[in-house]
Amino acid sequence: MEEVGEGFEMLELDIPGGDDEKTLAQVVHGYILWEKRNIIIKAADRTSRPASPQLPQSPPSPPATPQHSP
Repeated sequence: MEEVGEGFEMLELDIPGGDDEKTLAQVVHGYILWEKRNIIIKAADRTSRPASPQLPQSPPSPPATPQHSP
């Protein structure tokens, strides 16, 4: 976790950290564990991601010419 929102520093962890951390403030720049039932992954906002690079389009194929037999 990189930072704790203001007012949440003393929030107690359900699962203590590896070095027996008990609050969010104690695990800044570390890892915390959450119960799976409390994890919600939301779809990313497409406006916040950089656009995918566009591949150059190849020129159209020339029209097929009929084959004449001699």
